Amino acid sequence: MGILLLLTLVCLVSSPAYGRTRISPDETTEIAVEIGRKVISAQCFEEEAGTVRERKRGFVFLSFRKSFRKQTKLFRRTGSSRAKKKRNRFRRLMRAGNAACAALQDDSGQDNGGGENNTPTPTPTPEPAPTGYFTDNGDVTDLGKSVFEIPQSIAANAMAGEIVYNRNCTGCHEKRSRPTMPLLRLVISQAPMYYDEQVLPDQDIADLTAYLNVFRTP
Repeated sequence: MGILLLLTLVCLVSSPAYGRTRISPDETTEIAVEIGRKVISAQCFEEEAGTVRERKRGFVFLSFRKSFRKQTKLFRRTGSSRAKKKRNRFRRLMRAGNAACAALQDDSGQDNGGGENNTPTPTPTPEPAPTGYFTDNGDVTDLGKSVFEIPQSIAANAMAGEIVYNRNCTGCHEKRSRPTMPLLRLVISQAPMYYDEQVLPDQDIADLTAYLNVFRTP
């Protein structure tokens, strides 16, 4: 767990102002990001999705990815429901936005950022999918979800799971390792806990499953 936290902190500290990069507006390309039933206007800059804001000294680009990491850190420190909600929103924006930026690259074969430089550039080689159970910021990968039996539609995170564990499990028993999500749901629904979905919804169970498996490797 300490390694995951250290990696998260390093990413946050090394990114100026959590993803704010000074730019010229014509360096970005506008995209539409669909989140549920909402369509949100965003910008692509250097293959990342985010927003552009005007400041006194010019324009800055705010990356969804780094905003997500900021909210993850805040949620881990405070346990705030508002921080959790913002973290989950930025996670959805990051994934949908970055996919839209990648599709823009694939469709055009170039990334001129809305400017006049039309020189074709090679299509970027997609990064290989993570081969472990967790990403550096504690998210469970598709492989991890398959092994831990977490639905692919749920974005489970080990750091969020630690907060769930500390709130509901500490003091009653020692940490148990290697459960699957269905097994964990079954165990906590029985005596003496009787935790149903009203007490711990599937999102909390998924995060808790991630935390209890955090040291597992393929």
